[in-house]
Amino acid sequence: MSLTKASYSMISGAPINVLDYGAIGNGTTDDTTAIQNAINAAKIGNVVYFPPGTYKITAALTMYAGITLQGSSPVVTVFGVHTFAKSPSRIWQATAATSCVQILGNASSDTVCDTIIERLSFTAVQTPAFDDAPQANKHGIYCYGTPPYSAYRSTIANCTFHAFDSAIYVEGYDTGDGVDWQFDSVLIQRNAFFQCNNGIYLNTSNADAWLIEANTAAVPPNGKFLYLQRSGYLTAIANYATPGYATNGSTATGTEMFRLGAFPDSVKMIGNAGSDKLAYFLRVDASTGYENNYIVYSLDTNVIEAPCLIERQCKIVSTGNRFTFDATCTGNDVEIYSYGDGWDPATKKWLMTGLRPRLFVEAGSEQTSGITTAATGIAVTLFSLPASAGAYQVFAWLANGGSLYQSVATLMCDGVTLARTTGANGASLTITVSGRNVQTTQISGVSQPVYWSYQRVA
Repeated sequence: MSLTKASYSMISGAPINVLDYGAIGNGTTDDTTAIQNAINAAKIGNVVYFPPGTYKITAALTMYAGITLQGSSPVVTVFGVHTFAKSPSRIWQATAATSCVQILGNASSDTVCDTIIERLSFTAVQTPAFDDAPQANKHGIYCYGTPPYSAYRSTIANCTFHAFDSAIYVEGYDTGDGVDWQFDSVLIQRNAFFQCNNGIYLNTSNADAWLIEANTAAVPPNGKFLYLQRSGYLTAIANYATPGYATNGSTATGTEMFRLGAFPDSVKMIGNAGSDKLAYFLRVDASTGYENNYIVYSLDTNVIEAPCLIERQCKIVSTGNRFTFDATCTGNDVEIYSYGDGWDPATKKWLMTGLRPRLFVEAGSEQTSGITTAATGIAVTLFSLPASAGAYQVFAWLANGGSLYQSVATLMCDGVTLARTTGANGASLTITVSGRNVQTTQISGVSQPVYWSYQRVA
């Protein structure tokens, strides 16, 4: 049986209009008390509705279980693009270092679940501009708690956030027993983050079963779309990030799409795209974290048009991604598993420079590249192929380039030794094998760098 509008109202109650509780929405009157009174009057299942207008608040609004905050439209005129919206439902936080909305899990609020925030615009400045700087310690939605209290089944959808330190900020530390505050089963969907230092920031290891989907972000200087300092397991699907602007109107620099800090759990990134103007699509930073545990981060069918940097031990499973920049692994004991990845141009590769790196590549996937200085007339080892049977194609070329300075070889590996089966040496460079080592010799000229790459072909 489908629910009619009348039967739905009986279940959830009629929407609670903040104007009925004294809110004005003119952008100058302080509406904090009126809006909080409307939220306090709501029962589980109620919608607290914000008609079009700008609602100035000076303190954080507190959510309770089962409540929905809903606007008419989150659309605003930002970055010089006219939206044709007569007036969005906008909440402006006028007090420094203060959040717009807070979801708390503590003794006063108990366990908060089944909250929804949708179709609202949140701004940290009175009149948004395309080059606003993020406002320090001012957050759009602030989530914090202590165990055993928790929050779960929360949705934040179709909202716009402008010029916050973090648009969505989640933090919760344990009380000494090693258990973090729990904030699970969260949907962050179809939101827009403009000029926010962090679009989403997580710092609790009990943030599990998160889905971050179809969001867009314009990231200010040194900002991030998604920053996981600590988290549980989550999935990010079909998000897009591009640099925003510095306060002088220039394109932002130092921007990142995904930053993984000390203690993120398994993270899966599917079908996301990052602008080629970003500093990094993915950065696993050098924070002390899950050493010796090989936490798995999965990249699946992303369009990766900015560099990746892996600075700490972890395992990357990369499947069907398109890379247009080198992916560099500088941490120790990094494992990369590459399946069907594509690189454009083909000279862009996974670069492994730490201690004991391991690279495993499926047939047909691009593999790695590097650089070695070759002395004239002396064979030097470029790399050692992994001890797995198969056919590999190897390229080596001198820094001064040209076809005469390039060698190509197809190698067969039986799991122990290599054999060169086909290929051509250049006039100034040869490729030979010794055991599982691939070696090159510069025939003539001064010693110079040799660039090399290889891929598994069967």
